[in-house]
Amino acid sequence: MFEPIEFTIEVDYTGNEALDEYNVTTIFSAEDIEHWSVEVHNGTDANGTIQWVDEQSIQLGLNTAASDDITMRVKPANLSNSTSLDNGHKITLKLTHTDGSYSEHQLTVRIPQIYQVNVIEQPEGTTGVYPGEEQRVLFMIENAGNGHDTIQFEIDTTWLPEGWSATGPEESPYISGEARTYSFTVFAPVDAGDDPFTLYLNISSEDNTSYPQVAIVVQAARPLLTFEDIDTFSGANAISGSRNQFVVRVKNTGLVDASEVSIHLDMPEYPELFTDSEPMLIPAGEIVDYMLFLDLEGVGIGKQKFNFTIVVSDADDLDASSVTNDVEMIQVSTPAPDSVNTWVPMIIIAMFLIGFLLFRRIRSSMTGAVPF
Repeated sequence: MFEPIEFTIEVDYTGNEALDEYNVTTIFSAEDIEHWSVEVHNGTDANGTIQWVDEQSIQLGLNTAASDDITMRVKPANLSNSTSLDNGHKITLKLTHTDGSYSEHQLTVRIPQIYQVNVIEQPEGTTGVYPGEEQRVLFMIENAGNGHDTIQFEIDTTWLPEGWSATGPEESPYISGEARTYSFTVFAPVDAGDDPFTLYLNISSEDNTSYPQVAIVVQAARPLLTFEDIDTFSGANAISGSRNQFVVRVKNTGLVDASEVSIHLDMPEYPELFTDSEPMLIPAGEIVDYMLFLDLEGVGIGKQKFNFTIVVSDADDLDASSVTNDVEMIQVSTPAPDSVNTWVPMIIIAMFLIGFLLFRRIRSSMTGAVPF
């Protein structure tokens, strides 16, 4: 915590009136103003305690005081809340006459600058780079100091293999409290090997304060695709003679994204039946669901072979461990019988009752009337 600052300014009257009244105020504006206090001495109370106020009135003139001493007290913000400005904090003492004219005197208070840079986020694990392409490496950098800092970045390429490159901005300005993304780009040659290596990012402030190195493991990589799950949309049997929906989940456990990946579905026993999904991106480390529709017209009931194939664009070369084909034996059933119409038994019963009543009536008429 900074100590309060007290200073006195002597005010001389240069007018020609017997008495003039002035209002004494201060003008102060800064981004950390809420943590500052600027006051004017206003004498003491009955107990002798000094009174500090935001503004006061004084009288000057030929028949009163020709000069006056105005004492100000400035309480700077705590170090944790303060902002160090290149030109300092400007505080203005203003004397305003009753007719609106005024006189000003400006003071400058400088807060020492504290430098501190934090790496809030950085890549976890290994960063993959597809051979022949480049990959951005992202960091979240925070200026935790109390002033503007032009942060310096240096990529240590000591262990960079032949043909690789790592380039990025060497400096970037950050205001106090700002957290922002910094990135550099790593390029892998077409013939890059699979061995991982480490890059180091050195960070320092404009006053040469240095911070711990940030290590990033880098490796040439390709998408590694496998089937995670295959099933009908309902989870039940496929239906012969109907349009069926299948769900295929594909996982990319590689270090780089796989672009334009689609699924081809066919039936080896029914070569005329096949379909393809829309191509989609499968990000590194994620699972993507595909929906495929296939009409099983003419397909017999029982276990049938369904052949699922992962198809990638010509631009993608998958990791050798990828599994791109899976044959599933899926039960095909006939459609469920339609539910019986509940009116049918009611109609049968009604017809039976009507027939029975007609039979009774005809039989009664044949036997004649019974005498009383």
